[in-house]
Amino acid sequence: MRNRSSIGEKLFEISSDICFIVNNEGIVLDVNQSACKATGYAAGEIMNKPLLAIISDKFQQSFNKSFRNAFKDKPVKNIESELISKNGSAVNVSLVFTLLSDNSNLNPLVIVSARDISEQRRAQVQLLRFANAIHYTVNPIEITDVDGNIIYVNPAFEKITGYTKTELIGKNPSILNSGRHPKDFWKQMWETILAGKVWTGEIENRHKNGSIIYERLLISPIIDPAGKVIGFLGTHQDLTNQKRLESELYERQAYLAAILQDSADAIIGLDLDYNIRSWNKGAEKIYGYKEEEVLGKNFSMLVPPDLVDSGELEKIDKEVKARGFISNYETERLTKEGQRISIQLTRTLVRDTAGNVIGSSAIVRDVTELKRLKRQISHAEKLSVVGQLAAGIAHEVGNPLTSISSLVQVIQRTTKDNFAQEKLELVKNQINRIAKTIRELVDFSRPSNYEVKLTDINKVIQDAVNIVRYGKKSKDINFILELDQTLPKFTVVQDQIIQVFINLLLNAVDATEGKPGEIRVSSKMRGSDMLIIVKDNGKGIADEIKEKIFEPFFTTKKVGEGTGLGLWVSYGIVKNFNGEIDVQSEVGKGSTFIVSLPTR
Repeated sequence: MRNRSSIGEKLFEISSDICFIVNNEGIVLDVNQSACKATGYAAGEIMNKPLLAIISDKFQQSFNKSFRNAFKDKPVKNIESELISKNGSAVNVSLVFTLLSDNSNLNPLVIVSARDISEQRRAQVQLLRFANAIHYTVNPIEITDVDGNIIYVNPAFEKITGYTKTELIGKNPSILNSGRHPKDFWKQMWETILAGKVWTGEIENRHKNGSIIYERLLISPIIDPAGKVIGFLGTHQDLTNQKRLESELYERQAYLAAILQDSADAIIGLDLDYNIRSWNKGAEKIYGYKEEEVLGKNFSMLVPPDLVDSGELEKIDKEVKARGFISNYETERLTKEGQRISIQLTRTLVRDTAGNVIGSSAIVRDVTELKRLKRQISHAEKLSVVGQLAAGIAHEVGNPLTSISSLVQVIQRTTKDNFAQEKLELVKNQINRIAKTIRELVDFSRPSNYEVKLTDINKVIQDAVNIVRYGKKSKDINFILELDQTLPKFTVVQDQIIQVFINLLLNAVDATEGKPGEIRVSSKMRGSDMLIIVKDNGKGIADEIKEKIFEPFFTTKKVGEGTGLGLWVSYGIVKNFNGEIDVQSEVGKGSTFIVSLPTR
């Protein structure tokens, strides 16, 4: 190598750049410390050898071109290349070729200086990967400057908004503003990101076509090395389909909830311990309890004690566990007022998504009225049959009975024998009893030809009470009248309706069993129906008997004390006036008979 100035030599040695001095044949004449450090070679291993030997194969062609241009004194700089170090690793460098020549210009040299750009190259690769990731990600992404003006959007952003990149670049994201967020919403967002913090939240933007886009937006500030915010990166997640599905699910759930809540049937949710967890309006109506009165309480509170004691709940539970359900099981339950009602029960196991049993649902239908109507139909059918039978009895029994009665009277007048007279009187009494029964049957079976007229029901009630209260069995009974004096007059056959009241009063008297008692008779209006209520504090009627009391010839009295036709006839008379007759009773506390007559 030619002589170098001491200053130049010093600079050459201490330069942080990699430096090679190369002649026009490409032979390295000198290297500095930085070159040795970067390549791992000692100076003696590089000098007097072609520099091309440590240039990567893929860059040798471009190196040769740049090298030739340098000797033509053409500016050659920032040429990307790779040096192959002694251990085989590549060092990314940027080359600058500088021509050196003396005044004679006979032996020109070139200084090849290289700057290590490996970190820069890695950063560029990472940046490229990042750019590709942003460009091809399915999430819409936008980049804005510090003023919020858009400088980049990826294809996903174009797709979700309906705008092209050309339409968006340079615009403010407010172009997407739906107007659905208050000013405070935007104020809080800007305060957060300008402070260099990340903001995230759900936002409703407007598509180019005017539809609403539901998104989750995350805005990250872009900060320069000095810590200054120079822009923002916004990453969007499209929630539109999710919101639509959530809305549809909510509407479906609301629809099902409305069906369950407004169902006329009681729908009750139970946990594994049979505690009540849900209670719809149907349950409130059937049982009389408000939701807050029963939630958390055990279902057994609705079951009559005798059914609990009989093991009914265990029986139902066993079948539900075995089959997964029980359907239309007929039983009885208790209302808040303590009234027993007839119900149909359907119970089904409830499972979670893993198939584990987490409780059960009970659907309860009140069939009390249905059973009452069935009983009425049964009564009506029996009335029809007995009516036909009564007509035959009146003819086949009535006429011979009249002859027997006449013969008994003739014998009574002609015999003086006391024993015979006593027996004839007994026969006469039994004939009268038979005749009375026949008359009741005939009266019921014969089409009514009595006079129908407007009648003061209160007056009829008072007359019936006056007839009964002076009977032998009524002397220790207190009759209480609570009559609504504003009752309208009612069109009935007076003789028939008084018979109904007398029958009810006589039954009430018999219920006291000769003990001091109280019979309360009241009248009132309920809507368009007139109610006549006869209530006693007698012995009451057992449930199994209550089902039969309106059947013909059914009686609980001793033989000879009743025909079993009184309530049956009364029932038929009331039905002829399109009315109803019902009974409520509790053993040991008394009975209440309710006659309902429609005024319209």
